[in-house]
Amino acid sequence: MTKRPIDSDIDHEQEPPSKSPCLAVGDNDDPRPLPASIIALLITRIQHHPCIWDHDHEFFGHREQIDSAWRAIAEQTDVQGES
Repeated sequence: MTKRPIDSDIDHEQEPPSKSPCLAVGDNDDPRPLPASIIALLITRIQHHPCIWDHDHEFFGHREQIDSAWRAIAEQTDVQGES
């Protein structure tokens, strides 16, 4: 049986990562947060593409449909990604 960690087992002095571990250096160096209006717009547009977020959608997990949905969202919001 595995012992559950107790508070004294946890290293509280460990610094959290300064950036998301999913981002390579230089991927997103802009520290400014997105305005609330842009976030609301993105949420609305993402909701129109359930293949991105709905586990029950027939195309959930299908890379081609997901990439197409993100490209459409980027075009609609005038956001350009890497080519």
